[in-house]
Amino acid sequence: MSQDDRDFEEIYRALTPGLVVAACTAKSLVALRSFCFSLKAAAIRCGSDVMLYSGTEVPIDWDAVGIQTQEHGARGVRVFVINRFADTSAAAIVGRLHGEPGFDAGDGSIDPKLAGFLQEGALGSKITLLVTTLAGKEGQIRDRRIARLTSREQGVFIAIEHERFRDDFYSVWVTSGATEKRYGVDFISECPEVPKAQPRPDPPGTCDGPITETPVKPLRSWLRRLFG
Repeated sequence: MSQDDRDFEEIYRALTPGLVVAACTAKSLVALRSFCFSLKAAAIRCGSDVMLYSGTEVPIDWDAVGIQTQEHGARGVRVFVINRFADTSAAAIVGRLHGEPGFDAGDGSIDPKLAGFLQEGALGSKITLLVTTLAGKEGQIRDRRIARLTSREQGVFIAIEHERFRDDFYSVWVTSGATEKRYGVDFISECPEVPKAQPRPDPPGTCDGPITETPVKPLRSWLRRLFG
C-alpha cells in the first residue's frame, strides 16, 4: 500500500459525526476535487463508501442531497461530501458564489448560522457531512486553522493547497481542536467506483417470473426541513 493510501485511510477513519468544512483558494480547486476522489477511494478500501454529491444546480438542491443521503445511509455509508466546486471553471465558480449569497464568508468559512444547522442535523443523523468552500487568500485559510487550534472556532477544518513547485502534488491540513496534521499527497484524476457484486445463481425452484418492486416514497430529509 502506498503512503498516500495510508494517509487517506487515516483521514477517513478519523472523521466523526458532524460538520466538516474543507477549504481552498480558487487556484487549488483541482486539488480539492482530487482530495474528494482520494477520500472516496480510501473508504472503498476500508469496505465502505463515501457519497460524493454531484449535483450542479445553483442554488444547491438540498432536497436531492437529503434523498441521496438517506439512500446511501441505508447501506451503511457514513461520510457525505458536498463538493460545491466540482466544476473548476471560472464561470462555474462565479455562478456558484453569486447563486448562493450568504453561504460562503469568503475567508474559508461558511455562514455561522448555516454551519450550526448543518452541524445539528449531521450529529442527529450520526453522519459526517463535509462541505467545501473558498477563501480569497491562503492567509485566510491559515487563519481558520489557527482559530481551531486556539479554540476560537469549533469543528473539524480541512485546508487544501496546491503546491507551486510540483504540479502533481498538494498538501492537506486536518485541524480539529488543538490537534493538526499535514499530509503531502499526489493527485488522482478519476473518481473511484465501488466494485459491483457478482450476481448469485438462483437456487432450484425459484420462480422465473418477473419480480415487481413497490416504489418507496422517500422521507422528507432533515436537510430539506432545515432549508425548505
